[in-house]
Amino acid sequence: MNKLISVIIPAYNNESFLEDCLQSLLEQTYPHFEAIVIDDGSLDNTWELCEKLQKRDDRIHIFRQKHQGVSITRNRGMELASGNYFVFLDGDDMLHPDFLKCLLNRLLETKADMAGCNFFRIASTKVKKEPAKNFTENFDKPWKSLNPEQVQEWFYNKSNSTLGMASCKIITKSLICSGEQQKFAPTVSLGEDTLFIYQLIKKGVHFEFTDVKGYLYRMHNNSATHSWEPFNNKDPLSIYKQIRDEEFHLGHIEYAKKYEKLYLSVLRNKYNMAKRDGQKEICRKLCIEGHEAMSDPAFVGSRLIYYLTFHSRLLYIIGRFIWHCIKMLRGDKK
Repeated sequence: MNKLISVIIPAYNNESFLEDCLQSLLEQTYPHFEAIVIDDGSLDNTWELCEKLQKRDDRIHIFRQKHQGVSITRNRGMELASGNYFVFLDGDDMLHPDFLKCLLNRLLETKADMAGCNFFRIASTKVKKEPAKNFTENFDKPWKSLNPEQVQEWFYNKSNSTLGMASCKIITKSLICSGEQQKFAPTVSLGEDTLFIYQLIKKGVHFEFTDVKGYLYRMHNNSATHSWEPFNNKDPLSIYKQIRDEEFHLGHIEYAKKYEKLYLSVLRNKYNMAKRDGQKEICRKLCIEGHEAMSDPAFVGSRLIYYLTFHSRLLYIIGRFIWHCIKMLRGDKK
């Protein structure tokens, strides 16, 4: 088996982590891959590190551009890729040594469109220098096969959080390019993965999944998800509302309501995190968004939870406690 896999790696100010990332790739038990590393206008020594690492292995291909964001960088990576299978890997993360081999094997055996695994988070200070030593599991857990209808249910019920991520999986180029070629939305600064996967799922996807934690997500102060930069934009949570509204207008009311709940959860959590971090201007913007949501006639049932979030922190905590007690009494483990 010598199918070529294109591993697309955006790198922005990753000089402290990129070497570990690429080393985890070079240690893969499946050798037929190309690493498309794109320096997205880094302000540190990421590009100099790219030039150094490229000399280690001719499977590493490096490119440089002005800073344009992760979506445009990934889109360029897909344009440059030569393989028929894509893997999206962030420049500060790492892969299990058997990630490429096991996911590709499963993909080919089942003729699926995507194959994926679970991930785990680890603080940067606890990451071991030898990539393989960070992974404690082998790819020996059972696989779950999902048809297009089951994939939709997983996506809307958030039964598996990795489904909405572009990473943690291998995706066929044929799926991405079928019909209108799918790209990451360049104007989206938060949740671009979720929108990309949502648009793929609408095409009808056969997905294979194993619960093995084969993707290492490194947590550090410069991680995109720990930055408040996206919230300086006008509407950072637009994708959640976009998916909700699209499903509502398609007549998929139950799916729309499920994504409304997710939007509420993200809005609520970000507001509380912003308060914790002293981000007063972001709190103000999110509070305004909360008030606008309360005036939306489409989802009347959401108003109470918005009210508790933005008007009474104490009532919100009490309400959340009571709700969890009710779920426990019902035997609901989720």
